[in-house]
Amino acid sequence: MPSKIFEVGHKRLTLGELNKFIFSRSQFSELKLSQDAQDRILKSHHQLLAILEEKKALYGVTTGLGDSCHRYIEPECSAELALNLVRYLGCGTGAVLSQDICRAVLAIHFVTLSQGFSAVSPALMEHMKVFIENDWCPVIPREGSLGASGDLVPLSYLARAFIGEADVYTSEGDIQPSAKLMKEKGIKPYKLKSKEGLSLVNGVSTMAGHMLINLQDIEFLAETATLTTSWLCIALGGRKEAFGSVINKDAKSHTGQSLVAEKVTQYLN
Repeated sequence: MPSKIFEVGHKRLTLGELNKFIFSRSQFSELKLSQDAQDRILKSHHQLLAILEEKKALYGVTTGLGDSCHRYIEPECSAELALNLVRYLGCGTGAVLSQDICRAVLAIHFVTLSQGFSAVSPALMEHMKVFIENDWCPVIPREGSLGASGDLVPLSYLARAFIGEADVYTSEGDIQPSAKLMKEKGIKPYKLKSKEGLSLVNGVSTMAGHMLINLQDIEFLAETATLTTSWLCIALGGRKEAFGSVINKDAKSHTGQSLVAEKVTQYLN
């Protein structure tokens, strides 16, 4: 029987493991954050609290953003800055991304934050964990990403879903307001803490989510092309020696060519 627990933070996830979680979501009922990850997150968050206590200038936390970086913001106002940031960035347009992509974005960003470099609180990780376990995937508009220094606009929809100001895909595939679903489960909308707005919108999780879905499609197409090539060889009475190792491995340095030739040979045998 497949494991019902998917653990994050104990080691670097492979593409295969991440694919398994995203595309075989029904196999997992619980998301577990490793003790090492919990310790890293708590240590990073405590370091942030110490900086706030000392009233040091910290970009995007106790200063403004962009051209306003020279403006100092009192630590007690930094949580409001985080909220204003995610609201300000919620200006995506166009059709929404597919549920699979949105699920990938949410999972990848959770894994990113679990590394403990972003100073988010354990409470935020627990709130994200609830969304993942319920398969609530923030609905993200297709257009609006910078796609360079960070997917600021798309990732703002993750944050706004957590605070009850955006829609999510449910496990059944329909779209509902996150505030409604949280209320039905007796969960309070999350209140962003200092820096958490910045931590949620910074990163390239949207592009990584796209890549993961595209990779899944490419692997399917490559496998289909390999199988049809084998059938075509049989239909035409072709020679299977053409797919041998001398031509496709020894005389060539293209690893992909060698792997495909081996697979075709297996099918032909």
